Amino acid sequence: MKEIIPTEKLKSGSAVELDASLFEPVGEWKKEKRKVEIVVKCGKDKSFDLDDFLSLLPASPKELYHLVKNAFDQYYGDQWCGQDGVDDVIHAFDGNLDRYKPDPREKFKNEGLAPFFEINRIEVDLDAGRVIISGGADEDVNLEEHGVNILIQDGEVVFGYALDHEAAAFDWDANFMKIAFPQVDCGITPFVGIWDFGMGDTLEITEGAILFHSAWKKDQDPAILVMKMCSSNHLYLKFEDEAQEMVLKLDGNQLVSLNYDGTKLASLRSKAKK
Repeated sequence: MKEIIPTEKLKSGSAVELDASLFEPVGEWKKEKRKVEIVVKCGKDKSFDLDDFLSLLPASPKELYHLVKNAFDQYYGDQWCGQDGVDDVIHAFDGNLDRYKPDPREKFKNEGLAPFFEINRIEVDLDAGRVIISGGADEDVNLEEHGVNILIQDGEVVFGYALDHEAAAFDWDANFMKIAFPQVDCGITPFVGIWDFGMGDTLEITEGAILFHSAWKKDQDPAILVMKMCSSNHLYLKFEDEAQEMVLKLDGNQLVSLNYDGTKLASLRSKAKK
């Protein structure tokens, strides 16, 4: 990877953007190419070490492809639900053949989603000795919703949804997924109240529970959310019975729902702030 990454531009906390085509065969079956952000993390008191950086990365794009394919093989294994959506992926190809090299269906059957995986970000954490590859594969409805994080550490590759490997590595007030989030529970009090999503959906936050009331499921009990992390103005929540997450930022009299990249998704206005 040394040949394709401009290491002279990298240092602790820095980031560079590169063309996705440089990382092929990962994502090579997509005609449209996006930029890939390379991010370096290390302690404030440490200097950037090029040898350490390169030692954590795959040696070549071809090796990167094998690691990504390994991760997606896990997604199609017993521990994940990828196998349930295979027919839907084939159907998605049928309606969008102009987006791919021919024939994407045959390529998918032979190699899975690695040729279609769009890398958005490669984070190299020199302190933790790990690499996290973030991206998406919107051919799979489940992955379009949850995103993909692939962890590479100590010679192991681990598949995960977006945020799965990053929950203890946030800097919420910087750029949502960078540097280090202090693992301290500041308490739920600043967020207590009933928050309106619109269309009749509400989020009820009390000192003892977090409930989501759906207008479409009035005859059912509200969904229970579990607080996974909290800072003075951010909440990271997860639905108790679903593989679904919610990230909220307190902003005056409203909560702002955030996308995985930290951009604004929607605003929740207070109905009865306690």
